[in-house]
Amino acid sequence: MEFRVTERTKQLEIANKELEAFAYSVAHDLRAPLRAIDGFAHILLEDYENLLDKEGKRLCTVIYSESQQMGRLIDDLLTFSHINHTEMQMTLIDMKELVRSVFYQLSTPKSRERIDFQVGHLPETISDSTLIREVWLNLISNAIKFSSKRDRAVIEVGYLQEEDNNV
Repeated sequence: MEFRVTERTKQLEIANKELEAFAYSVAHDLRAPLRAIDGFAHILLEDYENLLDKEGKRLCTVIYSESQQMGRLIDDLLTFSHINHTEMQMTLIDMKELVRSVFYQLSTPKSRERIDFQVGHLPETISDSTLIREVWLNLISNAIKFSSKRDRAVIEVGYLQEEDNNV
């Protein structure tokens, strides 16, 4: 039985190293074309602005914005691939403050005008702040993205207590 655990641990370590190498390779391979797309959109907006109609300008802005988002996703992929190499640093976290901080990091002043962001009572917790921040970055980013087509949106963050667990 102990041999099987040792063998599976080795297999998991090998798989993690392969995953990290793959993530690094993909991130590296995506950066060059992404920089080109971003740069060409900038050139179009700066050098050909007077030739573009309103829709053309909007599309260039969308291309630029989406290439920036893709860059952040690549960074997140690399961050995630390195997580298993760092030891968890357990600290007391003010979840309410963390959630608000992440929302302001991800949102723009314009998007905050249309989003009613509500944070209910959240208990403090002892956890790794880097990992918990990643969780909130993903959750709140998705909430902002999936509510972006609405004129007015409500994003509400709270928790429930189920038995001995905070959910």
